[in-house]
Amino acid sequence: MIERPSGIRACVFDAYGTLFDVRNVAVGVIERTGVDSKAFFDIWRAKQLEYSWLRAVTGHHVDFWQVTRDALDYALESFGIAGSALGSAMMDAYLRLPIFPDVLPTLEQLRASGLRRAILSNGTAHMLSAIVAHAGVTEHFEALLSVEEVGIFKPHRECMHWRRSGCRFLPSKYASYPATGGMPGLQGHSDFESCGAIAAPGPENACRRLRTAK
Repeated sequence: MIERPSGIRACVFDAYGTLFDVRNVAVGVIERTGVDSKAFFDIWRAKQLEYSWLRAVTGHHVDFWQVTRDALDYALESFGIAGSALGSAMMDAYLRLPIFPDVLPTLEQLRASGLRRAILSNGTAHMLSAIVAHAGVTEHFEALLSVEEVGIFKPHRECMHWRRSGCRFLPSKYASYPATGGMPGLQGHSDFESCGAIAAPGPENACRRLRTAK
C-alpha cells in the first residue's frame, strides 16, 4: 500500500509514453511493407513531438489527432510508403494503446489510499476516453484533462492553468513532482501548485515519491 504523504491530495499523469505504451503502435501494420517498425516509430514519434512544440511556439494550433496524423504522413513519405489504408490502420491503433504493466497496480493503490487521480495530456478528449476505455481503467480517473481546453500544447504554461477545469476536483494544498518528458519545469509553478497535485512522469516514479515524501 502506498503511504500517503501529508499535503498531497492528487496525482496527475501524462498519458502517452507514461501510462500508455506507444512504442509498438506500428508493429504488425508497418511490417507488412518490410519496414523496420522501430525505425519507423522513432521518426513518427520524433515528428509528433516536434510538430506539437512548433505549433505551441508559433501559435498555429491544431488538435493532437491532426498532429499525430501529420507526423505519420511524414514518416510514411520518408520510407517511401503510400496508401491511406495503412495510415488509417495505424491511427486507429493509437486509440487502442496498451497500458504499461505497472500502471494498473499503481492506480489501484492510489485509489485505495484516497489520492485523487487524473490525466493531463496533449491528446484530445476523444483520444483520451478511447485509450482509457480500451485499457479498462476508466474508473481509476476522476478527470481526463486535455490541452484542447486552452488550445496549446505542453509544456506551455497555459496548459497548467487548471483553474479552468482541473481544479473542480483538485484541492488547495500542493506538493509538486519535477516531472520530465512532456511536462518539464512544473516544480514551483504557481498555477499548477494551486491545484494541490503531484505531477508524475510515470507510475513507478509516482510510487517512489509517494512513499518517501513527508
